[in-house]
Amino acid sequence: MEIKELKLRPELAKIGVEIRVIGNDSGEKLSILSGFISRLDRNTPDYGNDTYNDFNTEYYSASANASGGSSGSPVIDQHGNVIALQAGGSSESSSDFFLPLHRILRALKCVQQGEAITRGTIQVQWSLKPFNKCRRLGLREETETRLRLEFPSINGMLVATMSLPEGPADESIKEGDCLKQINGTDISSFITVDEILDSNVGNDVTILIERNGRDVVVVVKVQDLHGITPDRYVSVCGAVFNNLSYQFARSYNLPVKGVFIASPSGSFNIGGSGNDTNCWLLHSIDNKEAPDLDTFIYIMRKIPDKKNVILKYYHLSDLHVYSSKIITIDRHWFKDFKIAIRNDKTGLWDFTVLQENPLEPEIVKPLNAKINDFPIGNGKIAKIASNFVSVECKYKISIDSYYSTNTVETGIIINREKGYVIVSRNCVCHDLCDISINIAESIVIPAKPVFFHPNKGYAIIKYDPSLVLADINQPEFGKMPLEKGDEVTFVGYTSNNRPVIERTKVLDIVSNNIIPVNTSAPKYRGTNLETILLSSKLAVNTETGVLVDQSGLIRAVLLTFDGGDDGNEGCENERNKSLFNCCIDISDIIDELHDLLENDDLQPVINIIDCQFKTISVARARIFNVPEGYISKLEKECREQDKVQFLSVIGLGIDNENKVKCQLQISDIVLSINDQVVSKISDLKIVRCLDKCKFTIVRDGEVVDVTGYTTSYSELETEQVISWSGALLQSPPYGVKQTIKNLPSLVYCTGMMSGSPSKLFTIGQTNFITHVNEEKTPDIDEFLRVVKGIPDNTYCKIRIVSFDNIPYAQTLKVNYHYFPTFGLQRDENKEWKYIDL
Repeated sequence: MEIKELKLRPELAKIGVEIRVIGNDSGEKLSILSGFISRLDRNTPDYGNDTYNDFNTEYYSASANASGGSSGSPVIDQHGNVIALQAGGSSESSSDFFLPLHRILRALKCVQQGEAITRGTIQVQWSLKPFNKCRRLGLREETETRLRLEFPSINGMLVATMSLPEGPADESIKEGDCLKQINGTDISSFITVDEILDSNVGNDVTILIERNGRDVVVVVKVQDLHGITPDRYVSVCGAVFNNLSYQFARSYNLPVKGVFIASPSGSFNIGGSGNDTNCWLLHSIDNKEAPDLDTFIYIMRKIPDKKNVILKYYHLSDLHVYSSKIITIDRHWFKDFKIAIRNDKTGLWDFTVLQENPLEPEIVKPLNAKINDFPIGNGKIAKIASNFVSVECKYKISIDSYYSTNTVETGIIINREKGYVIVSRNCVCHDLCDISINIAESIVIPAKPVFFHPNKGYAIIKYDPSLVLADINQPEFGKMPLEKGDEVTFVGYTSNNRPVIERTKVLDIVSNNIIPVNTSAPKYRGTNLETILLSSKLAVNTETGVLVDQSGLIRAVLLTFDGGDDGNEGCENERNKSLFNCCIDISDIIDELHDLLENDDLQPVINIIDCQFKTISVARARIFNVPEGYISKLEKECREQDKVQFLSVIGLGIDNENKVKCQLQISDIVLSINDQVVSKISDLKIVRCLDKCKFTIVRDGEVVDVTGYTTSYSELETEQVISWSGALLQSPPYGVKQTIKNLPSLVYCTGMMSGSPSKLFTIGQTNFITHVNEEKTPDIDEFLRVVKGIPDNTYCKIRIVSFDNIPYAQTLKVNYHYFPTFGLQRDENKEWKYIDL
C-alpha cells in the first residue's frame, strides 16, 4: 500500500480557519468532523492531580464535537495541511482542544536528521492570563501598551503559577510574576519560551519579569527536561518503583526527588482506593531512608527474604503525615529483582537483573507470650482462649479463580503437639500462598497448609510448635455428634478481634447446600454441609468460634464460607463478598485430624461423592414414587431426634473427561449406599475410604441400583499454572467442574495481568482456549507445545469458548519481552516451584 504523507504547517493556524478532524471518534475507525478555530491561546485543561496533564503550552480550541477515540488525530485545513493535533475536549460541551505543531515539527526534523531532541526547563509553570488579571497582579500600564503594540493579536501575558521547590528558578521566580523577556526576546506565547529553553539546555538564561510594578532580572540555569523524566524503574517484591516524575511533582508542588511507588502491589500492597493507590512516595524501609532509586536498590539487596520490615511512606497530597506499615519481603514468589532502562534507539526497556538470589531468611526464634483466659467461671472453657490465633494468608498469583490479595481470619489450634490449626477456606483458599499465625497478638510465626477438605469448607494448617513457648491449651473433642436440644457454650471472636461468650442451645441440625455459586468466576464453595442451628444471635455475627460443652470438650466449629461476590464482576475487594457462617460438628473434622496425627502430616485419604444433595420430605418423596417399603424402613431406622427425609441430587460434578464418576443424575432420590440407609448428609461419610459404591436410587419413578465411583481429594488439586502473554492458565479448578456441564478444553483462564496482551486482546477470565492457530489445545501440555512455535511480536489466532459455551475467535500479538512464558508446578514434595518454559 502506498503511504502518503501529510504536511505539517503550524503557521497556518489562525482564528476563523475552517478545519476537519480526521479521527476515530467513539471508536468508529474513521470519522471526519468539522469546525472553525475559535481560539489560539487557551490554557491546557486540568484533568486532575493524579493523571497526566499538559502544561506550559497553549491549546487551540474549536467546536468540532469530537468524543473519545480521536486523540492524536490530525487537524487539517481546507488544503489538506495539518495545522494541529486533536488533544482533548469537554464532555459537557462541543469544545475540542488542539495541540500546536511547532515543537512537534521541530522534534520530527531532529529525528529525520539523527539529532538529539533537546528539551529545557526551569521547573516553572506558566499560565496565560488576560491583561486585566495581570494589572491586578501589578502589571504597569506602559508594559501592557508596549506589548499590545508589538503583538496586536494577544490579549494577555504568561504569568508564573508555580515554581517548584529546589528547582532552578526556586526563590528567583515567584507565583504572580509576569514574564516579559528571556535573553532579551519579548515573550508573547509559550512557543517562544520553548524555542529559547530547548536551545539553551545547561546554559544560563536571563529572565525579565515584572513583579508588583517593578522589573526584576533573574539569571536561571536551564535544566535538561529528560534528566527529570524517569527513564528507568525497578521491579522487586511484586512492586514497581521509579524516581518521582516532574509531572507528579508539579501536580503537588513538590521537589522533583524521591522514590515513587508506581505499582504498590506484592509486598508493598499499602492500600488506598481509586487513584490514591498510585500516589505514594517512599520515605524509608527497614529503618533506612531511601531518598533516591539507587539507595533503594542498595537497601533492598541487604534485606533477607521473608523478613518483616517497617515501611514508611506518605501520600503526595499530604506530606505532613507519614504512614507506616509492617511488610514482609517476598523474594520467593516474586523472584525478579531487576531494573528496566529505556532504550531510545530500540524503543524497548532493557532489563538487567540486580540480584539473582536474595539473602537467606533469618532464623525464626522461639518466643513466649502471656495469654489471658476467657472471663468465664468454667476453667476448662476459659483455657480455650489460648487456642484462638489470627491467621493471615497472602496470595501472590491468581489461581483457582481467586485473586491475589491478603486475607485475615481467626483460626483454632486443634493440636498443640503437632501445631495443627483449623481455619476457614475463605481465608486459606489454596496453598500457593504465604501463611502466618499470630498468637496472643504477640508471636508471629510462619505456617503451611497440610489439608483442604473438598466439601466442608475448612483447611488444616501447621506451624512449628517449638517456636511457641507460651502455654497453649491442648483441646479435647467430643466423640458423639451434637443433637437437637443440647446445651453448649459458644466462644469465639468477632472480625474486630473481640471475644464473644454465650450459653446457647442447639435448635436443629440441617443438611443443606446454601453456599451460592460465584457468578463472575466460579470458585471453591462448601457443599453438602450439615450445619448446626443455634439459639444464639451472637454466633451469626461472629467470624470464628467453637461450641463447648460443660466438660470443656469442643463439639463444633463455626467457620466463614465464601458465598460469591454480590454480583459485582471481578470482585477483588474482600468487602464485596457475601459471607456465610456455618457451624460444623467436630465429627466432620476429627477423622482427618486423626489421619494427620497417625501418618506424620501425610494428607488424609478422603473420597467423596462428587455431587450436591438436598433433603426432601417424605411427602415429596412419595411424589417421586419412592416405595412405601423404603419409607417404612427409613422411619424404623431413624433415631427419634432425626428427621425422616431423603437425599435428592441437585448438582453434579464432572471430571477432566466430562464424565460424572458417581453415575448419579439430577433428581435421583438416594435410598441407600452399599445397602445402608441414608437420610442425611453425615451418612455420606461411609464412602470416605471407598473407590466405588452401590447406590440404590429412585430414578424416573423406578428403583434401580447404580454402581458409581468416588472422587479422591487428590484429583481436585491444581498441580500447575502457567503465564502466557499475561494470561494465567490452568486446568479447570474444582469450583468450575462443580458448576459447568461440559469442559470445552483443559486450558482455563483464571486471570490476566494488567497491561498484558491477554488483557488488551481479551482472552477473558473464565474462558477456555480450544485452539491456537487452528491446532487443538486440549490440555496445558499441548497448549505449551503449540505456542512455543509462535515468534515474538507476531499475531496468532485463538479460538475461545466462554463459560456459557459461546465460541468465538480472537487474535493476539505476543510480547515475550515484557510478558515471558513461565509456570509454577508442584514437585514430588507437593511444593510449588517455578519452571522455565
